[in-house]
Amino acid sequence: LKSCLIILLLLEIYSLVFLYQPITVLSWTAAQSYCRSNYVDLATVKNPSDDQMIQNVTPSDSSAWIGLFRNPNFNWPDGSSFSFTYWYDDFNPLNSLKIICGVAYLKNSGKWSISTCLLHQYHYVHELKTWTEAQSYCRRHYTDLATIENSSEVDQLINAVFVEDISEVWIGLFSEVDWRWSDGYTGNESGHTNWRQLASEPNFLAADQFCVVFGMNVGWGDYHLIYCPSVKKRKRECCINVE
Repeated sequence: LKSCLIILLLLEIYSLVFLYQPITVLSWTAAQSYCRSNYVDLATVKNPSDDQMIQNVTPSDSSAWIGLFRNPNFNWPDGSSFSFTYWYDDFNPLNSLKIICGVAYLKNSGKWSISTCLLHQYHYVHELKTWTEAQSYCRRHYTDLATIENSSEVDQLINAVFVEDISEVWIGLFSEVDWRWSDGYTGNESGHTNWRQLASEPNFLAADQFCVVFGMNVGWGDYHLIYCPSVKKRKRECCINVE
């Protein structure tokens, strides 16, 4: 494996200082573990000044992991517990979408998957609707989109809809993906971003693009969390150290 450089962010009382240290190429999760074991965490970038300081010490052809990542929190719209799951075997719950909604595949024993909330699907009253339209309709005329808390409710859903010979229906599951910093920073500047404008980042082109890489002079880009067999998919990392 070729070597790379960790960017060490040393916090002092009035200034930030960056240093380089050669290490083995790591995935985002491995980089996070390394930084937490040897320093504090992957770097949190709070403002344009932090961005510029990283750029000042980063080689022009390099990129480095930073601490920003997205976490999909799945919810039922009525607030029910999300302890029971029934995902389809080949499904990646992270998907590649900014906002994702749940759909039950009834011909696959009711197994769940997700899709963009703008995709039209049938629900049980035979009208094509987006997920949000279906949610509004159900709330207006009934209670809400279906919440499924156990296998018995899966069977009830299948039995009710198979009568109408429908293969897919919207259910109430949804996720709003939020970006977080690895070190848990939630202060006033936690919303600072520097996405690559020309690439329309974050673009979520792949199912597992939910970590962030810092590119010299080009801004941030969402990237794969981990591809263990592939060094090409791995990046350098930017650690933070508190002294």
